[in-house]
Amino acid sequence: MVNLTASLKQKTMKKLPFLVVFTLAFFVSKSQLDNSSAKKVKPFKAYIKTVDNKTIKATLRGVNDSSLVLSRSRGEQWYIHAENIQSFLLKRKNGVGKGAMIGFNIAGNGPGVAGAVGGITGAVSGAIIGGITGALVKKKFIIDGSKETFRDLQSEILSKVERK
Repeated sequence: MVNLTASLKQKTMKKLPFLVVFTLAFFVSKSQLDNSSAKKVKPFKAYIKTVDNKTIKATLRGVNDSSLVLSRSRGEQWYIHAENIQSFLLKRKNGVGKGAMIGFNIAGNGPGVAGAVGGITGAVSGAIIGGITGALVKKKFIIDGSKETFRDLQSEILSKVERK
């Protein structure tokens, strides 16, 4: 019995350095990914009114010192410079769908038919609440073609769109 316990301790001790090294490597790589200079941006619909009264609807992909980074399709990115922006409105994408999924998950926790009925009820109520919240949660920024105004509002824009 003593030999079996000693043998088990010896095998465990051999694995311990590997586990320590693996755990440290995991946390170091995760911290490097978290501190990368490219921050992830929440998907927002952007409705931009230009200084020549054109309206552009696109997805906001990022913000830099003097422009908004936008896309209409997955691969195509383009920039609108602050001098060309009269104002823009940001609205969260997929608010109704997210509300429905949250409602379904909260209400549909029971087994069988009761869980399905609760899930459907929760999805409908979640869609209603998500739709109302999505319609109310929007932010308008007025730039008036001014780089200085854009720079002044840049931290507020970034705090709204960057993932934490």
